[in-house]
Amino acid sequence: STDPNSKIGHLRRTMEKVYELSLVENPPLRFVVGKDSIGVVRQHLDRIRGEVEAYEGWSMGLKEE
Repeated sequence: STDPNSKIGHLRRTMEKVYELSLVENPPLRFVVGKDSIGVVRQHLDRIRGEVEAYEGWSMGLKEE
């Protein structure tokens, strides 16, 4: 299909980005594909950040090993 908005077009562009990522010297451990996925990951990170901030004080005074 020549329609860039088709599923095949989306798949092709995704695979091109995955290939480009394979050429990066220090690629990220995780690669989020798609704007909707980015939103979901950001929400998840916000929840984690909130938990870390809420319980950060619990780690104060504990010895690092």
